[in-house]
Amino acid sequence: MKYFYCTLLITLFTCHLATAQSNFKQGYILDAKNDTIKGYIDYREWNKNPKQISFKPTLDQAAKTYTVNTANGFGITGIEYYDRAVVSVSTSPITLSRLPASVDTSAIIDTVFLRVRVNGSKLTLYELETFEKVIFYIGEKQKATITPLKQYLFLNEENRMIVNSNKYIPQLLNLAAIYQPNDAKLKQLIANANYNIRYLSPIIIRLNGDAWDTQTVVDNTSVRYFVGAGVTNARLKFSGDNAPFSNGKTATSLSPMLSAGIDYLFNKRTEKTVLRLEAALTLSSFNLSEGRVLNSFNQNIVIRSLKFKQTLVSLTPQMLYNFYSTDRFKIYVDVGVNMNFSSFNNQHYQSNYADGSSRTENNLDFESFYITIPIKAGVQMGKNFQIYGGYILPTAITNYTLWSAEIPGIQAGLVYLFQ
Repeated sequence: MKYFYCTLLITLFTCHLATAQSNFKQGYILDAKNDTIKGYIDYREWNKNPKQISFKPTLDQAAKTYTVNTANGFGITGIEYYDRAVVSVSTSPITLSRLPASVDTSAIIDTVFLRVRVNGSKLTLYELETFEKVIFYIGEKQKATITPLKQYLFLNEENRMIVNSNKYIPQLLNLAAIYQPNDAKLKQLIANANYNIRYLSPIIIRLNGDAWDTQTVVDNTSVRYFVGAGVTNARLKFSGDNAPFSNGKTATSLSPMLSAGIDYLFNKRTEKTVLRLEAALTLSSFNLSEGRVLNSFNQNIVIRSLKFKQTLVSLTPQMLYNFYSTDRFKIYVDVGVNMNFSSFNNQHYQSNYADGSSRTENNLDFESFYITIPIKAGVQMGKNFQIYGGYILPTAITNYTLWSAEIPGIQAGLVYLFQ
């Protein structure tokens, strides 16, 4: 467990670094008079739309705070843009345990910074992320209005089904009738649209009728691929008084590991939070022997030995979080779930007695599928290289009642990112 505590200490240290970290990017502020002030904004991977931001006219000047009451908008050049607006914010829940029994149209009026997702000559698609949910808005430039696209979820208690009240679809069809009345394909896209940016963004682009490259389309999500190589110091450990080897008896294997996978970046500009799916291959070889006294009166000593090779294929969804992040250097922690598909080959389990006789025992029954929890900490240098160390928490790989065997381990490796 000492490796687990080391990882925990690294996490706490990086949390301290993250608290003091700033990330000023070139941008601008629209002040209360609608004047544009150029400078630098402390850019964050905001979990919800910010109510305030830090701004510097130059990097060597002190930061000043602008809020929804003192700025009409701001932008991080080439990355994200926000407009101030007073809008209706739906408060109806979407969490399953809190769903109402019918449509809940409750809302509050709030002053917010709306994130621009698509900006064309006629319409703007905005996004507002609250603690409760994501809400989309349509800004009509000719009317100078901003209207929420409405969707409500409720629970039909009679058949215990979640029902979607998709009022945003007739809203979009009405806009299509105004701005693109002859576009039959657009109407089909709207009819099949889900309430998320992947569906709504191309619809607004098409409603504007502009060339794609003349519209501002903001999408900072991204995917990247990676390959990796490393070593695992795996430790076979037996536990229980009835185990074939002494309670706590271990054997180790220093094993090569190859991996590959895909990363989903929630924000490719900050790379703060990454959803990673990794496939890995590990080849291990264990050799364990032990002398045990079977009969204390005659001092009948037996030497038991166990040899086997393990081929382990693991599929691991995991969440990687960069606590400290600059363009050239990042520090991260990574927690996931290993789904392990294992084969145990060339198993040889034998007992050798003091009189010179020997007996081949029945092979131990190891699980072909089991789940483990890996915890990693590492650094990223530049855009392409990650170096990490990690610990795999102990999990039983047997299903016996009176004893168990585990293979925890520590890992170290190098990852190359294609981006």
